[in-house]
Amino acid sequence: TATKSITVTVTDVDDISITSVDFDVVENKTEVGTLTADKTIASWSLGGADAGLFELNGDKLNFKSAPDFESRGSAAGTNVYALDITVTGSNSATATKSITVTVTDVDDISIYSDSFTVKENTTEVGTLTADNAVESWSLGGADAELFKLDENNLVFLSAPDFESRGSAAGTNVY
Repeated sequence: TATKSITVTVTDVDDISITSVDFDVVENKTEVGTLTADKTIASWSLGGADAGLFELNGDKLNFKSAPDFESRGSAAGTNVYALDITVTGSNSATATKSITVTVTDVDDISIYSDSFTVKENTTEVGTLTADNAVESWSLGGADAELFKLDENNLVFLSAPDFESRGSAAGTNVY
């Protein structure tokens, strides 16, 4: 038999760590946040149960489609999305971290006013109402320039004449 002493030397590897934390985002937006690490980054990748719902643009994490709080779209059927984030550093070191993206609710406003019937030669149309407090109202559409808003009251700028059919469609429906 022979015996020989050998030496094993452990060298330092320049490890990389993911410094990103869990994200809380409001519904109806695609932007989630910026992923961060403690070293120079070569690339990011996604894994985990909900990875298919997200995309990366460099270090920017985004939903592919804006989430709706009321529709609970995660794999677990909640508003908490599970991801495994993997980073590869410029020195080829890798690290993986599990994070969550939690979607929070925004008070959606439902507008109750959807149609009015008015007599010709008057400017007053009606009062716009909603289920929550409204900070401001705005008008849009082909006939918007024919109206104004006085707070939440819809008013013709000039009184319509039934025989003149003044809508953009050439009717009396605006």
